[in-house]
Amino acid sequence: MFRGVRRFACHDFTVRVPAIVVLLFAATAAHAHLIVDLKVSVRAPAFVAAGQPFTYEVVVDDLANDEAIDVVVTNTLPSSVAYSGTTANGWNCSVSKGTITCSAEELSPGEHVIAIRVTAPSQRGSIANKAHVASIGSTDPESKNDDATLEHIVYEPARCTAAPPSLIEPAEGAIIDTQLTHFSWSAVPNATRYVVHAATEGALAAQIATSTSTNAIAALDRGAGVWWVEAVFSDCPAAVSSQRNITTMRAPAVTIKDVAAGFTKPGGLAFGPGGELYVTDEGDSVVRLIGNAPPVTIVGAAGDHGAANGQFARLNHPRGITVTPLDGFVYVADTANHEIRILYIGGPFVPAYAVAGSPSAAGYLDGDSSSAKVNAPAGVAATFRGSIYVADTGNGVIRLLTAVPGTTGLFGVTTVGQEHFDSPEGIAVDAAGNVFVGERGAVRKIAPNGSVSIVASGYTRPAALALDALGNLYVGDRSDGTLWKVAPSGLATLWARVGDPAGIAVAADGSVYVADASARVVRQLEVVRTPTPPRRRSARH
Repeated sequence: MFRGVRRFACHDFTVRVPAIVVLLFAATAAHAHLIVDLKVSVRAPAFVAAGQPFTYEVVVDDLANDEAIDVVVTNTLPSSVAYSGTTANGWNCSVSKGTITCSAEELSPGEHVIAIRVTAPSQRGSIANKAHVASIGSTDPESKNDDATLEHIVYEPARCTAAPPSLIEPAEGAIIDTQLTHFSWSAVPNATRYVVHAATEGALAAQIATSTSTNAIAALDRGAGVWWVEAVFSDCPAAVSSQRNITTMRAPAVTIKDVAAGFTKPGGLAFGPGGELYVTDEGDSVVRLIGNAPPVTIVGAAGDHGAANGQFARLNHPRGITVTPLDGFVYVADTANHEIRILYIGGPFVPAYAVAGSPSAAGYLDGDSSSAKVNAPAGVAATFRGSIYVADTGNGVIRLLTAVPGTTGLFGVTTVGQEHFDSPEGIAVDAAGNVFVGERGAVRKIAPNGSVSIVASGYTRPAALALDALGNLYVGDRSDGTLWKVAPSGLATLWARVGDPAGIAVAADGSVYVADASARVVRQLEVVRTPTPPRRRSARH
């Protein structure tokens, strides 16, 4: 994958980078066009009442690091809706025969919303809204996300009068002392299925079970929370029950299996946009890729510790690793080289270059990619928009790499706040901008306003951190091989024991992967969500 931009860091791209990088660089120089990645999507309620007003939100997102020039959005309304008006800050919009056309001279990276007010048709049925985005003054090589279609349902309120399900068990305020919980509720006429939801200890709500009957068995995280059920229909909005409080005393059971072996000392883990898993091998000084085949080395040579850049890059005991989700670039904490490296993924080979630090000497200096110094960085974590937080272990501080607009591989490097950390290693960042730091003895959080607080304490070496989609923090303590799950409320639960948890990554399906440095393997941990079938007894003769 490659989503390029206008300028690249001063590397020898002529011979060392994928061909597509060279082509995009040459095209950019020749036509003076910015390389952007515009994405369009449409938001609206899944069900809208017949004859009632509602709003379509057409969202244009510039995923790249450059400003898009001369952007045009075309939105085709369903023929049966009645148009009322458009609100779009920064856009010039017009309407003609059910098509809204909006243009903007310049769009900065991020979301830009066009709100289109309409009235639903009087007849029930399915309707579709289509949107397209184009940039006349920029080059957008990623065309797959330039179009979007939203299909949703117009319903008749008089036909959708089903009462929500009544909750049966667990009772209000129930205390559950088992690893699996049985849920039941009343039937709702014409419901096609039921979805059970729960939220525990401040985490976001999760769908924990789906059933076509009126009962389900599911695993809940330990702690206090709520649960509820929604009845789902094909042509009516869901009927949602009231909520009940519940407290679970036990953590769910977890299965552990090895998914990749052959490492010398696996360290950091990070998932790419396509679900591929990247692993640093600190012992062999390489980065490996786990896909559908056995792990393959993509950067470095096993046992050849060095500091070379480019196609034949060499690393020196790398540890932390992260992936920027929008462009798929990989960043590595090249610990013994005192550098942060970028890996250009997507070509026939994977070149690597330093974006901060120098292999010649450790140091502590803010600046740009060519001048900034770091000291034995152990952890890296990427934000959604491509900034990189670094656990600068030797200096006891957190650093932030912010991309220079219009470039790839050029960063400004700054120190986050004035707080000193005791040998920080683990680092993670959530969607709200909270940065979690694992240091000797504790995990602390740096809020977006700069305030620092303790999230959890009592650890010796919490060197591996990862967040799931619900806001729970996984902490690997390398001193005793424990893996903890810390809820947003601060409740910490011992989740599993893994020899030496050097790295953690959470997959899209919620399963947890751990790099076990002592066993030289990568392991997958999954919650047991259904009862274990009883063993069949062999017949006696």
